[in-house]
Amino acid sequence: MSLHAAASVLQPGGAILVYGAKDEGIQAALGPLGDLFQETATVSIGDRCRVLKGFGGVAVRGLRTPLVAWKSWVSLGYPGLPSDWVSYPGVFAHNRLDKGTRLLLDALPPIPPGARVLDYGSGSGVVGYVAWSRGEDVVVELLDVDGVALEAAKENVPGSNIHLYDGLPPAEVGPFDAIFSNPPFHRGKAEDPEMIVELIRGAPALLLAKGMLVFVAQRRLPLKNSLHEHFREVSVLAEDSTFRVWMAQEPTKGT
Repeated sequence: MSLHAAASVLQPGGAILVYGAKDEGIQAALGPLGDLFQETATVSIGDRCRVLKGFGGVAVRGLRTPLVAWKSWVSLGYPGLPSDWVSYPGVFAHNRLDKGTRLLLDALPPIPPGARVLDYGSGSGVVGYVAWSRGEDVVVELLDVDGVALEAAKENVPGSNIHLYDGLPPAEVGPFDAIFSNPPFHRGKAEDPEMIVELIRGAPALLLAKGMLVFVAQRRLPLKNSLHEHFREVSVLAEDSTFRVWMAQEPTKGT
């Protein structure tokens, strides 16, 4: 999808350079490059990485330029979700419901009528939609760093408010009765548990006095102390061999 978008704005005779690591699948990019360009080449190799080049003119036939050309509809197989769920390539858990999100959905606590809910790291909006569908007059806010994911979320959760942020939003976006999340855990390929700690640390400023933070994370992560530091009540709602669903209530303000 990114290659097609870039190719669509090239000047005549222009080229695209693509960099990536071997274990990220860079070699597989030669095929899509070959579909778009008259010529392709590997122009540099080093440290288990490559730079690929597409050049010699773009094969205009078959160029998929608008985002809508990449839209897909799928049934995620979860009770209550629409059978025509919208997604795009590159969106988290594209065209499937990942194991961690499923565990979170199964464990979501009751949502008070009229509650204001933030789906943090919303992706295409699965958690926000389920929260909205299970509550009465629930207002859902969807936040993600991925603008393409939010384009899908706009269609999947009509009437929701969309926020494009890298990390938590400013306090004035709140307050919320609840924050639900399958939070990001990687920066690129590398694991970064600090991203979840930042969510725990920043959530109290966005929550009402009786608000709750409910999220799923890998059970091996040592999060209990951070949760107790910023919330008065902490409990585990569900867990399996890989994931744990935490619920933290009554945030300690000013920490």
